[in-house]
This record gives sequence, C-alpha cells and structure tokens, in this order.
Amino acid sequence: QIKKIKDAKMKTIVIFVISCFMFIGNNVLADNSKFSGKYVGISLNYLAADHLGTEYGQTAFDWIYDMDIEGYSYGAHIGYRRQINNTPFIKNFLLGIELGIQNNVADREMFGKDPNSSSSNAALALYKNYVDIQESVSLTPTITYVYKEKLALTALGGVQITKVEDTHWFANAPGGTGGWKDNINWRQGYVLGGGIEFFVYKNISTTLKYTYADFGTDRQGMAVFWGSDGTGLDRSYIEEKIGIGFNYNF
Repeated sequence: QIKKIKDAKMKTIVIFVISCFMFIGNNVLADNSKFSGKYVGISLNYLAADHLGTEYGQTAFDWIYDMDIEGYSYGAHIGYRRQINNTPFIKNFLLGIELGIQNNVADREMFGKDPNSSSSNAALALYKNYVDIQESVSLTPTITYVYKEKLALTALGGVQITKVEDTHWFANAPGGTGGWKDNINWRQGYVLGGGIEFFVYKNISTTLKYTYADFGTDRQGMAVFWGSDGTGLDRSYIEEKIGIGFNYNF
C-alpha cells in the first residue's frame, strides 16, 4: 500500500513538472517572430559627457579644464536579430547587430582654471577652452531576451567613434597677442548599454535605452601655446546617453 502511495505521489510530481514545463513553453518561451529579422529606427537622447584636459611637458600647470557637458542627440539606426536556437529557453534569445548614427548637440565653454581649482598657475586665468561634441557612429552586437510576444530586454556592447572639436585660446601665447588652436578629431572608444523594447502597434515598437561610452585618453600637441615642443594636453572623454526610440520591424 505504501508503495502504491509513493508511486501515486511520484506520478503526481511528474505530471506537475511536465505541466509546469508546458505552461512555461506556452507562456514564457516567447514567440519572438516580432523581434526577429531586420529593423530600422530613430531615437532622441539626453547626453551627458565629461571632458578632462591635463597638461604634459610643463611644470607650471596642473589640470587645465574639467568640463561637464550636457545636451541632446538624435539619430537613426538599422539592425538585424536572429534566434540563437529553437530549443526551450534558448529560443527566447536573439543575437543581432546594430549600426547607429547620431547628431550630438552639446557644447561648453570654460575660462580659466578647472572648477576644482587644482591648477597651480594664475596664468591659466587667461586660458579659454571650447568643446563641441558633434556626430557619432556606433556598431554594436546585441543579445535580446524576448518575454512573451511583445516585450524584450537587450544588452549591447561594441565600438563608437565621436567627432569632438576643441578650440583653445590663451592670452600668453607666443607673440603676446593671444592665440587660437582648433583641433577636430574622431575619438574612438567602446560603448556598453542596455534597454527595454515593447510593441505599441503592429510592426512598430518603442525602446528605452541607456549607453555608456569611454574614449580613453589622447594627446594633443600645443607647442604653439606653451612655446616649446613636446608640450600639450592629455584629454580624456566619456559620455552617457539615455533616450527613447521607435523601431519599424520588418
């Protein structure tokens, strides 16, 4: 009798487990066809960046500027996503790649020393720096988890290049009348981020996304200012974006 009870309990457990997997298969393991395939989209973002310049080749100066820059960006992107495998649970995941182009509207001008007053030479009060963040292009592999049929979570990581224009003016430049130096370059770095996407109408979905980009430190020669070769600025640059977008899924 005990054996029959145990067998009955075991059958009940087996049936319960099978029922759970069937429930998961029908309710959690999504039909990801809405998110699979090609898509195009647009986005609008809030942008916050930090641009730090420190001198090299001089003993009189310390930090030159530490700028917190705010603005916005707008742009477009294209992408493609494909199911990894059709087995349970794994079928929820899509691998993809996305190419994005953004126009950034963010700039700042600063006179004199950095905000923390770490520069040690009063001559920097005669120094001015203007930074203008312009276009950016990113290429990011993505991994997407689809829940049910209309909601997805995405993580991304890849590369980004951003056009940054630096304009400097220093009253003590050689000649005594002040000098300008304009430097435009494409900063290269990595970008990481994630977001949530859900369908709002037929093939149209909306996205909420956050990205963090780090472009490291580059070196800008400025002998025209300091009056000797081997002098200039080491410049580090990072940026964050958070925004909303819309995708059309083919």
